[in-house]
Amino acid sequence: MKAVVCYSEGSSYRLETADVPIPEISDNQVRIKVLYCSLNYPDLLIAQGRYQVTVNPPYIPGCESLGIITDLGQSVKNLNLGDKILHIGTHGGMADYQVLESSDVIVIEEDIPDLQVCALLYTYGTAYHALKDRAHIRAGESLVVLGASGGIGTASIEIGKLLGAKVLAVTSSPDKLEYCKKIGADSAILVSDDLKNDIKSWTNGKGADVIVDVLGAQYTEQAYRATAWQGRHLVVGFVAGQIPKIPTNISLLKGSSVVGVFYGRFRKEAPESYLSNVRQLLQWGSEDRINKHVPMIYGFADAELAFDNFISKSISGKQIIKIQEER
Repeated sequence: MKAVVCYSEGSSYRLETADVPIPEISDNQVRIKVLYCSLNYPDLLIAQGRYQVTVNPPYIPGCESLGIITDLGQSVKNLNLGDKILHIGTHGGMADYQVLESSDVIVIEEDIPDLQVCALLYTYGTAYHALKDRAHIRAGESLVVLGASGGIGTASIEIGKLLGAKVLAVTSSPDKLEYCKKIGADSAILVSDDLKNDIKSWTNGKGADVIVDVLGAQYTEQAYRATAWQGRHLVVGFVAGQIPKIPTNISLLKGSSVVGVFYGRFRKEAPESYLSNVRQLLQWGSEDRINKHVPMIYGFADAELAFDNFISKSISGKQIIKIQEER
């Protein structure tokens, strides 16, 4: 079968398209024909050797995939050949076929276009978990989204609006400002060294009730200083490169909280809540209420370009690798 293979990790990681054996399945596994693989930030971190979960090269990247079940292990009773499924894990999705534990797949029962559903689990799942389960956001609250034009930023804007929040998008270029407004942000500003005062100004001095922070670096402390009384600062990632240190006296003075968002562990620790969240996302997707923008689509041969664009942050929204046609 055809696959994208990462042969070396680190800052000079190497991706190549190669022919590899079709993987065998065991009793509790399924094999799927992969249709699409959605690119996510952990894909890049794993390739660079910077993720909390290590995957040793050579390996096939791709943590989020959509496919059709072609083979069932002997002990699998709750799935059927031909089921369309979603999966998130650590790797394996950028290939013609992928073998998965049967307990780890989500059957798509809703009528949602493939390009829409294949990008729901990771970014929208993380954003919904962050806003609903970690921030307990309420209608009418103010939500500031840092890194707003990326995958999780996009999802946070859309879900924040669905949950009734007033949303400020913070991003890095004029074209991204327009993108954020197009997908529903009430306001959008360029990130600056005066981020604290920018947020304060937008909230008329009150401060933000909730902040979604995928950036890290110096922006975290600036934004946290602009939280409202009992504000919640959601730590989702560090795409700006540096893991920040926050003065804890800010929490004391504001009664505010720094709240971690680790979607991968949430899936394992609270599987029923995770599945409930997924079904809500799929319902919203079937109603065309989320993930309505057109993603950037790449072929197998352009996987490395997709990774490069991810690093440069030159693409707004989702990037997807097309693997096979459904037929």
